[in-house]
Amino acid sequence: MMLASADSHAANATRRRLSILPGGLYGAEPKELPSVDTQLEHLKSQVFLVILSHYSTYQHRIDVRDDIATVAERIETEPSQTKGLAGEIKQKRSTISLLTVLTKVHAELQGLDQLVDTGELESAAESLVKMTESVGLLWDLSRQTDCPIDVIKAIKKEVMTKGAFLQQKLEELFASAFVFTCHGDVTELKVHPRLLATIEKTFFDSPIKPNDVLNAMAIQGSLASALTRFAKRLLSNFVIPIIQQRSNATVTAMRTKMSSSVMLGAVVKELNPPSASSSSQLSHVFDNLRTLAQFLKEDIFGSPSSSSTHHDRRSGPFHLFAEVWSPLLIHEVVASCLAPSIPDGKDGAHADFVASIENFDRTMKDAGYFDEDQSELTDFVSKIHRHSAEKRRAELLTLVRDILQSEDQNTVQVPGPLERGDIFATSSEVKAVKGENPAATTGKGSEGKDGLEIADATFKLGPCHVSTQAQTLVELAHQTLDEVEETDTSGKIDAFYCARDIFDSYRAVMPVHHGDALENIPARTMLFYNDCEYISFHLLLLGYRYSKNQPYPLNEMGTFLDMVPSFRKMGEGYFRNQMRKQRDKLLAMIAEAEGFHNLVDDVRCEAVEKAIKSTLYHLNGLAKAWRPILPTELYLKSIGMLLDVILQAVLKNMATLGGWTKEEGHQLRYLISLIDKSEAHFHRVTGVGKDKTIEKAPIPKYVTLWEAHKDLVDMLDTASADTIQQRIQGALEHIGGTATAKTSPHR
Repeated sequence: MMLASADSHAANATRRRLSILPGGLYGAEPKELPSVDTQLEHLKSQVFLVILSHYSTYQHRIDVRDDIATVAERIETEPSQTKGLAGEIKQKRSTISLLTVLTKVHAELQGLDQLVDTGELESAAESLVKMTESVGLLWDLSRQTDCPIDVIKAIKKEVMTKGAFLQQKLEELFASAFVFTCHGDVTELKVHPRLLATIEKTFFDSPIKPNDVLNAMAIQGSLASALTRFAKRLLSNFVIPIIQQRSNATVTAMRTKMSSSVMLGAVVKELNPPSASSSSQLSHVFDNLRTLAQFLKEDIFGSPSSSSTHHDRRSGPFHLFAEVWSPLLIHEVVASCLAPSIPDGKDGAHADFVASIENFDRTMKDAGYFDEDQSELTDFVSKIHRHSAEKRRAELLTLVRDILQSEDQNTVQVPGPLERGDIFATSSEVKAVKGENPAATTGKGSEGKDGLEIADATFKLGPCHVSTQAQTLVELAHQTLDEVEETDTSGKIDAFYCARDIFDSYRAVMPVHHGDALENIPARTMLFYNDCEYISFHLLLLGYRYSKNQPYPLNEMGTFLDMVPSFRKMGEGYFRNQMRKQRDKLLAMIAEAEGFHNLVDDVRCEAVEKAIKSTLYHLNGLAKAWRPILPTELYLKSIGMLLDVILQAVLKNMATLGGWTKEEGHQLRYLISLIDKSEAHFHRVTGVGKDKTIEKAPIPKYVTLWEAHKDLVDMLDTASADTIQQRIQGALEHIGGTATAKTSPHR
């Protein structure tokens, strides 16, 4: 059996008939032919010497391929001279194969530089691929022979060095062939068809073409990474600006004998340009992308020839680029162009939008950029209504976030003329839709069919002030649920959950973004409490109010009631904390008096007076801040609680005195009578001038110790100290310390 590696030199070896010239490979002319073993050993030493010497320190060129072919022929044709076992013959064949591969790789390495210098890049790349495969074969053959490992390492290192050199050369040529430049608002990609400056001057008449570079890189296996980088640069320099600028950018292709280029520049604007619709802007974007894609195909990768097979067309540089670029292009088009540009679906806008997308998808598939089974754009079109709903949801939640993060301190009184109505109005609306008489159920109480005809203040929202943020969010939720009456089932479901997200956003953003203000500013705390109650009130109604617009099962089970407890808990938590904080402040102010003893001393009397007045001043500030915000009943309860705290502290200080002189009694009467001014906190003034009226709330209803306080003021002038002490002890025992604990807005 002839070894395939020695076929090119077999004829020469046969003609020589094993003759060895004087002074030749084996020295002086022998009297008889040397043995095969001798020839093999001599050839091994020669080949190993060449490899080690050439790729280590100095160059030693020798071609012994004819001699290897001669020995290989002797092994196959003269078995009589190769006496030995079958294993020895196999080893000799392995040695011949090893020497053949080594000499072949050595010859390829010697000619590689010339191939690169003359611009035969594809041949150079193919040669390197073959050498790489041969190095792998050498490792296998070396384990079957006694070849020194340094020989294989030396040849492998040289192959890797040449491969790195060729790869660097191809990368340089690739960068020179396709040049990106940016001048002001103009971005340009220039393609040089003749790379004269990248080869030796002696071969200037054989320029390298970009296709030669691409094919060589494809053979070597480095084209995919180069095209990936090229595709990303295309994306950042052309695709993204085209999408961002929409109708304000245009793509132009120019071709000359020396180069071709594609440029992205701004459109010359008219003085009074008409407003472009989203569909026309999308068409302009797609036209620019088509121009860019056509330029890339024709001027960089070249159109596949009609004679090529389908497999050839789908395995060249163009197909590899399409595989890399198309996913990036589709993702950017969908995320940055289509999703933000979805029209609202009115006046057939969806139809034009879909037609533009389908036309672009078909064009790119015909051009070979998109595979026929690629369906990202068609999938987007098939779910256009869902994407439209998601866009509306994203825009709405962005608006909600901006509203909640604003520092708007304005308030609005509710219920107002634009309020959506209370639960009784909602019940009447639903009955009107059902064809029932709303008045027929009036007075049914808890036996009404809907179970909502209950004249209970629990379902009424008292007049109060809420933040414009809360009212705006509630109105947005109503509008969101109102607008879905004409949409499909998925749109109605999306709107339902979008309305829930609006309220979840309030619950998530307000305590974090405005946490300091809610904790430390009493007016903001009470306003926040009102907001939570206001939102809770509407949450009770939303599910029932819009159930007729919802598909099954939302029309029966869709509700917002599960959100009510969390809103009320959140509002009451801040309310309770603020009441405790104000209680502690009032007690601290009273404590600054350090007791009511020795009031005959002017300094002591002034200190007590200052403490009481500062306490009442602080209470007056709270009353002014809370009166216009809180519902009337809640305001009276809150101020009443804090006034009870002050009165209890005063009574406890008086109880520690034991007794006092007549002069001290007069001072005590003056000091505690200062609290009488707090009565104004429970008056409601309406009208002006002659129409001015004052409505007085029953103070004892809200201040437990008020009657005891009034009694003490009267008794300090007439009754004895023991009698007064008994009245004080009775009042304190009556409240049992509960006045400081009742801090919930719902007594």
